[in-house]
Amino acid sequence: MSDAKNICEELKAFYRERSTFLDQKVNSDGNRAAAEEDYAKKLLKISKMPLGTKECGTLKASLIAVKTELEAMGNAHAEVAAGMRRELEEALASFANTVRERRKLVQTNVEKLRRTKAAQEQQLQKVISSPRDISDAQS
Repeated sequence: MSDAKNICEELKAFYRERSTFLDQKVNSDGNRAAAEEDYAKKLLKISKMPLGTKECGTLKASLIAVKTELEAMGNAHAEVAAGMRRELEEALASFANTVRERRKLVQTNVEKLRRTKAAQEQQLQKVISSPRDISDAQS
């Protein structure tokens, strides 16, 4: 009878853990890769829980199959999270490089224009501040 109580408690703990993890996955904040990674870790943690250690026969085989499937699901979710991160990081890195190059081009052009404007302003100030010899030169 105590073995039946033990397996019942193990199953209750298993389902309690599983349901809280599912609730957390549904209510995740939108960072999908982090949520997948977290879910994978939790599934792998659940798959390591003792489940049906004292059972025998088909029940033991079924519980071992559950643990094996949970481990496989955890590994699959970890691979999905890694793939998402890899795809996002590559796309973001390429976008950042493109933006950096465009910004450098624009800054270079703006700097050239600023220098040209400063030179023209200097020439204008020289013309304005020089004595008015134009009237003398025309006579």
